[in-house]
Amino acid sequence: FSPRGRLLAASGEDGKVRLWNVANALHPRLLATLSASTGTIYDVVFSLDGRTLATANTDSTMSMWNIADPAEPYGLGDLSGLGGTVFSVAFSPAAKVLAAGSQDGTIRFWLATPATAASYICSITGTPITRAEWEYYIPGLPYHPPCSA
Repeated sequence: FSPRGRLLAASGEDGKVRLWNVANALHPRLLATLSASTGTIYDVVFSLDGRTLATANTDSTMSMWNIADPAEPYGLGDLSGLGGTVFSVAFSPAAKVLAAGSQDGTIRFWLATPATAASYICSITGTPITRAEWEYYIPGLPYHPPCSA
């Protein structure tokens, strides 16, 4: 169930996730069907804001979906690198990190949003590109170094 309890994500052996509107429990309504994997989907989790869905897949991947509009969801991409079937997936409380557990007994962590990834990259890169470097590598564009405050 989504954090607000209005959506249900159900998965199974067919590699699909079905999003149901369950605001009226007596009359659930299918909103969308997502194709997330070529095999069984073992786990489905909503981010705490209910705008993102992640799945744990048989094919050693996790899939992420934007479900801000659950009737029109779209894929955000697949995350790979696990050593076998992914059995579980979970968002951190602030939904900045996504964790997954796989068949080989490992847990892998990913930065779950582009903003979180950019912030991390900027925190470890050191000195931003200088104006001279910018003019050399990116001539003709106004100076706007990444990671600048």
